[in-house]
Amino acid sequence: MKNRFVKASFSVILAIVVIFSSTISFGAAFVNETNDAMVLDKTISLKNNEILFSSYNVSENYVGSISLEDVDGPEVIEFAGTECIDAEKIVKSTPNVVYDFYTCLPNGAGGGHSFKFDNSGGVYRKVRVKLSRSSYFNEDGSHTTDRFTYHFGDPEYVGVNCYESCLVILSGGAINFVVPDKRGFVEFYTSTNIDVRPRYYTNFHYKLREDGRYISGGGGGINGGTIKDFAKGCVRNSYAAISDVTEIQLYLSRLNDFDIMAQYRADVDCNNVISILDATLIQLHLANKSN
Repeated sequence: MKNRFVKASFSVILAIVVIFSSTISFGAAFVNETNDAMVLDKTISLKNNEILFSSYNVSENYVGSISLEDVDGPEVIEFAGTECIDAEKIVKSTPNVVYDFYTCLPNGAGGGHSFKFDNSGGVYRKVRVKLSRSSYFNEDGSHTTDRFTYHFGDPEYVGVNCYESCLVILSGGAINFVVPDKRGFVEFYTSTNIDVRPRYYTNFHYKLREDGRYISGGGGGINGGTIKDFAKGCVRNSYAAISDVTEIQLYLSRLNDFDIMAQYRADVDCNNVISILDATLIQLHLANKSN
């Protein structure tokens, strides 16, 4: 009886060791099959309550900016896209403050979501993506509305009329001012914390010239469109869920397959190895989230 118990115990221990030693490694350069999304080598670390500002393909004539306004008080953080052309900037936010986020153009602001930056700490990875992976954008990364196509760069003139637009991508504590390049790609920093989805915000405005003067017109935009490629822990879903844990377990058992970007999202601890630890970290995240 004793020997059978020892053997059974050893079998259980061996099974646990096999499960926890099950890993799949892959290269550090993540590029999907169509090269529409990729993970670059550059990273920046933030502390909690820090905000990272970056820009991509922004010129000195760029007119977009953001405003973070304390919902309960007078504090306002304003930042223009031209302030981070030469290098990324890190700015402190105030702990426990909820900020309303606005994208701004010289003639109008677009409302966004409310954010706290108390959990902004962590590693931020630079990524590159073709915007038309989202149906909101045209092939060249522009967006067409009100019979005019906005390119998110410098103010554009059509005849005597002026059109302005901006595109901002927010992920955790990273706020990125971006202008699509000629192929419709942008680069930005995204959080590697679990379940943080990059969100894009656009703002449009136009000025019509009548009787020798400009009359401000409408515009609009989108608040919080999701870029799904880079959210850690969201292997198959838009949000981290217990089914993502199952997907990793099946992957480790060679019962399903991941494309390159799914491998990136499943690598929760960012060590270029997918293991049962990644599944466990998602479970812990979901448990903490439910408390």
